[in-house]
Amino acid sequence: MRTQLLLCSAALFAALLAPSASRAEPQTRSANGQPKNLIAPQRGERACFSRSYDARHLQTHPDQTVTHMDLRLAYSEELSDARQGPVYDFQLLVRFRGRSDRRPLSAAGECTPSNDGKSMWCGVECDGGGVVVRQRNGGKLLVDLAATGRIRLSDACEEDDEEGIELLPGKDDKTFLLEKSAASQCPPPENW
Repeated sequence: MRTQLLLCSAALFAALLAPSASRAEPQTRSANGQPKNLIAPQRGERACFSRSYDARHLQTHPDQTVTHMDLRLAYSEELSDARQGPVYDFQLLVRFRGRSDRRPLSAAGECTPSNDGKSMWCGVECDGGGVVVRQRNGGKLLVDLAATGRIRLSDACEEDDEEGIELLPGKDDKTFLLEKSAASQCPPPENW
């Protein structure tokens, strides 16, 4: 009798700990493994995200060096087919405070969704670092530099340029919340 009581108590305890359908977390990953509602895994699909930091924001964040950031993403059919999972091309454009040249520095590479589908790793080849990208409410993206430690940016037009400037997480340069850009402001990858 005591054994049956212990087994019933253990079963009840396990049932209480098990997640119910009403308490389950919202699904953030689609059936194909990509973050939900980001980019459909179809030829030609792309999305762009951007933020310009105004003078007021920069005044309240005096150690922030980034004044503007664009993140462009495009579904890569060729790479996705080869790897049997979604892969995206990316371009990151960054402008800095105090830099006389108004052209943005850039980084480019590939993004792959994480196993849990809640984020993507976007990395630059040849040990150029990268960023982690996470979806946020309202169609926004969080670009997380602190999670990776660095990304190499370049102002050169040459793809094989090994020199560049390292964007490192600083006191106010750790994460960047970007808003989705209008489709008309999102060029196709061949025009990046």
